[in-house]
Amino acid sequence: MTERAIPQRRPIPTRLVAAAAAIVVLVGVIALLSQLRTGGAPAPVPILAEPAVVEARGRVVPATWANISPSVPGQVTTVFVREGQEVAERQELVRLESELGTQTLLAPFRSTVAQLNAKRGETVLAGQPAVVVGDLSRLVVETTDLNEYGVARIRVGQRAELTVEAIDGLAGHGVVRSIALRGQANPTGDVTYLTVLEFDFTDPRLRWGMTVRIRFENGT
Repeated sequence: MTERAIPQRRPIPTRLVAAAAAIVVLVGVIALLSQLRTGGAPAPVPILAEPAVVEARGRVVPATWANISPSVPGQVTTVFVREGQEVAERQELVRLESELGTQTLLAPFRSTVAQLNAKRGETVLAGQPAVVVGDLSRLVVETTDLNEYGVARIRVGQRAELTVEAIDGLAGHGVVRSIALRGQANPTGDVTYLTVLEFDFTDPRLRWGMTVRIRFENGT
């Protein structure tokens, strides 16, 4: 009787076992990451802090001023005032003759004649400013470029730093007195909101129309 040799199984090398285990772990990690990407909570989006300061530009204007115009076209017959002259309320400024008769332009309040456009013998059209007057004893700042982002971050009563660009060293503080409820489109198409600030300081060098840098500070 012939004996048959029984083949013996060789043991699997240890390094192969370790490699297989590493592959299983790697597959598990990949599956877990895939699950988190598709069904897990989204990664939080960082929230950027809002700037603490809003800046704008403005111009100096009287708190009260007016363009005075005839209601119908007329020829100027008499001019009673000159530029720079102080006038009382209802003082006669200019007299015109029109097809409806004599028309007189009066000062609406105590003020100063800032601009005189009427000259004797000339015709002034209806609605055309013949005289511009303003109360120069009380000047304020009106913003010229405060956009929707900035106006949403300021409030009435808020303080701001005011710097008059034309006068070196002339700076101080002001207070927001009013904010427009409706924006207006400027010539470039941008919407701005007229905001009025009152000076906390005075200076005889301030003039109607001067440019002012405005810096609104949150929490002040």
